[in-house]
Amino acid sequence: MIFHNLLIVLSGLLSGCVLAALFLRVLPRPVCRNLGLLLLLPTLGTAFMLPAVHKAIISGSYLPFWQGVLLATAIVFPIGNAVLRRPSDLTRAAIGLGADTTARLRLIWLPLLLPSILFSSLLAAVLSFTCAALDLS
Repeated sequence: MIFHNLLIVLSGLLSGCVLAALFLRVLPRPVCRNLGLLLLLPTLGTAFMLPAVHKAIISGSYLPFWQGVLLATAIVFPIGNAVLRRPSDLTRAAIGLGADTTARLRLIWLPLLLPSILFSSLLAAVLSFTCAALDLS
């Protein structure tokens, strides 16, 4: 049962990350950073409190999915912060110096994002498992 809930939480987490990536692409840098900081704690608290509040009203099977969507702000924030902190002309300078796509990925993006990706992966595993366990209680 916990494995089923974990898969549903992870699918909601993936959907929330896609939505957050769209926001990062569309909104200006300061707005993205401030919106992420503004939503970080309320969405985490809501994701953990959702089982208690929701079971008091009605029971449903979409609860773990929405928990995953709410957790996405905490998972995307470190990666988005690393992307927003990079110099804006970094990729353009690499293209101007003749770097192809694989060279840019290997020499610029991977070293820039690897610590954030590892931290976000660990955070996603811990928070998803916690939400899946809270759904069973």
